[in-house]
Amino acid sequence: MVVQNSTNENLTIQGVAALVGQWADKMAPTQGFVLAQQTAAEWMSVSTELCVGTSAFVRFGSSRGYLTIRWSQPWMGPFRPTVEAVPDLTIDSTIDNTNPDAVVLLATISDCRRTTNPRSDAELGPASDVKPTPEVKPGLKLPKGGADVKPGATPETVAG
Repeated sequence: MVVQNSTNENLTIQGVAALVGQWADKMAPTQGFVLAQQTAAEWMSVSTELCVGTSAFVRFGSSRGYLTIRWSQPWMGPFRPTVEAVPDLTIDSTIDNTNPDAVVLLATISDCRRTTNPRSDAELGPASDVKPTPEVKPGLKLPKGGADVKPGATPETVAG
């Protein structure tokens, strides 16, 4: 999993667990880790038994509340991420399942546009120009290494 913090605040890990399987060597998130603003981090959970998948979660604390990213990779079947965010933040997720035994989740945490603040609306323009995040399409291929993915990118612009 790759988490991109595209907000202007630090996010601190408040809870973390590998529920099924374990964290990969040197790829485990830790309680209290700070994901600084405008940075990214990478973690990985792995299966420890034949015919058993992996499942884990990371919970972040922010000045606006908690955000949770969960995922489940069964031994057979689709990778299933679940995200929960506070109303002021969004988590956009993209799945690269090109390699079924090493699925990558790219989760981008960003600020929501507020529509109740007249000053923000005047500065940012009307909220009607905000487009909903498109659904992730199965088999989406990210650029090699994923390093060139920009915050706010859509699956279409990433797959290019």
